[in-house]
Amino acid sequence: MLNLLEAIYTRLSTDSTLLQSVDKENISSTFKKRITVLPSIVFDIGNVRQSPLSGVTSVILNLEVRSAVSKKDTWDIYEIVKGLLDNHASDITSASCLVHVIEEIESGDTGYDQIANSWVISSRYSILFSEPGVFVTSGAIGNIYADETRVHVHPEHLIANFAGSLSVYLDFESLMHVGLNRFKDNSQFHIANGNIYVTNIQFIFSSISQLWNVTNSSSDVLNDGVTSSTSYLITQDSHPRDLQLLFHGTKTDTGKAFEIYAPKVVLPVITIPFPRKEIALLDYRFVILADSNKNICKISVEK
Repeated sequence: MLNLLEAIYTRLSTDSTLLQSVDKENISSTFKKRITVLPSIVFDIGNVRQSPLSGVTSVILNLEVRSAVSKKDTWDIYEIVKGLLDNHASDITSASCLVHVIEEIESGDTGYDQIANSWVISSRYSILFSEPGVFVTSGAIGNIYADETRVHVHPEHLIANFAGSLSVYLDFESLMHVGLNRFKDNSQFHIANGNIYVTNIQFIFSSISQLWNVTNSSSDVLNDGVTSSTSYLITQDSHPRDLQLLFHGTKTDTGKAFEIYAPKVVLPVITIPFPRKEIALLDYRFVILADSNKNICKISVEK
């Protein structure tokens, strides 16, 4: 909800026409803190429910405009606010909040507030929105390459083949500075991470030590001291390695080549089955993190 409130706050607090009537400091996204300087605009989220549409949330926005000048002045300010919000979903949408619909469902004069010495206009808006981040999915066939320093398409870096679906989901969050208003000018969207989901991976288990700090030995023996074996020594200190990952393959719907490069990825959970062959068919989730240059991933598709 914070991303939606910030998007609305940004829409109102950056409009030059509205700011001629209401100071920016008197626009607030919470009713919890009373603004005594008038005129003022206060709004917050009321009812919340999940929309029948997948990933879409339905909310009611409660909004209140106050002015000590006159009832007409209060209505004039509200009409500016309505002009910025009502049926202006695309103008409110931000990098982290996709507004599908925003419509006024009621507004009215609630009279003169004797305690606050102000005229009050109250309104309610129906909003459908989602916080999608970035989502890319496709059926694909290809290879996965990994290396700690500089990954590229090379047999030494090959860790798996895949022939299923590949999805990339990136999520963006923001750091909020709490003050008079819930959102200040220096609020920044600066935290991002995500996941890569791959189905039907043919994972090459001899590369397990590339993904985790696991000691891999192909010249070990069983407890009888005679039977040769391949062993993976996992300790309490074993953990996923930070890797550069490269997905190189073909989209099954178009036949076009694609690449997904992520400069910092970890495999948080690794499954070690006992297949008949060295290659086993599994589904995996790779976690994407930002590297030192704040890069998340690069998605390239053949024209």
